Amino acid sequence: MNLRKLHKDIASLAYLTKTEAVLTNVDDDDCAVIKMDGDTGVLVATTDFINSSPAMVELGNGTWYNLGQLVVCHNLADLAGSGCAPRFFMSGICAPHGTTHEELLEFIQGVCDVCQRYNCALIGGDTKFGRTRSIYGTALGIPFGSGGVFLRTQAKPGYKLIVSGCMGSFGAAVVCLSIGLNRFSADELSQAREIIFRIDIPFVLAEHIASFGHVCAGTDISDGLGTDINDICSSSSVSATIMETAIPVDNFTRLVASRLDVPAWSFAFASGGDFACAFAVPPDIADTCVNEGGSVIGQFEHGPAGLISGSTGRPLTIGGHTATRTQSFSEEILSNVIHTKETYSA
Repeated sequence: MNLRKLHKDIASLAYLTKTEAVLTNVDDDDCAVIKMDGDTGVLVATTDFINSSPAMVELGNGTWYNLGQLVVCHNLADLAGSGCAPRFFMSGICAPHGTTHEELLEFIQGVCDVCQRYNCALIGGDTKFGRTRSIYGTALGIPFGSGGVFLRTQAKPGYKLIVSGCMGSFGAAVVCLSIGLNRFSADELSQAREIIFRIDIPFVLAEHIASFGHVCAGTDISDGLGTDINDICSSSSVSATIMETAIPVDNFTRLVASRLDVPAWSFAFASGGDFACAFAVPPDIADTCVNEGGSVIGQFEHGPAGLISGSTGRPLTIGGHTATRTQSFSEEILSNVIHTKETYSA
């Protein structure tokens, strides 16, 4: 199935229902922007399912509590990438028959703990039972700054590409756990388990960028750096040059990469999972982002949409997670990093 074509077809049908209060089109962005009645403010909404068998469950490490955390993080990361503060959250779950009262409360506790951490109120949801598990969330927020929402359509030539935190750690941890003691020590596997449950949504960086009041673009890195930056390029009709060696990676990712003989930064292109975000910002504020957990890794430029290697001048592989995959998460990530290495060194 061609998901991009499906999304475009859905957007065409949804456009027929659009009213003046809706400021974005379906498939324009991760979030919808809605003008509120009676004032100039906007409400920003996003919704997201979590995979029926996310990586943590696939690896035998996830609990109901972790799933509750995960569904909130998926949605709040969308808001952070759009330069918005979270305000309200709703979650729905279809739990398999036989799920206990205690397990559902454990799930809700995970939801509530993340909501409290980011000052976001759980205001409702829905609970049903069925043959398989299905979990979704909906988050509502408001823009941090006067520049408005960081839409994917707003990157401009000359804007700098900023990313939050360290990238690729989640993908490296998934591969580490899937390989196990064949190549990694018990201590290294323990560190990998900590990483796949780590939560650090970059609201501080998003708020800092928004404080300048500039028009910016942004996105969360949910499918891989290449995939999500390419979406900004396509939406804004620009290209992006990325300095691979400037992509921030931690020591654990370097360790896993060295064992597999692949570039450490290739894990950033292989998957999401770190709850990282990327922003397109005017050059005069780029350096100020470093003190707020950001790194400058490239620049947007005139040209056809796509990614260019800052080291080789050649196109960079897009890679990343695809919803139509038939592989396990670890197989997909490993395949992506090997493909990135092969195309980069060819």
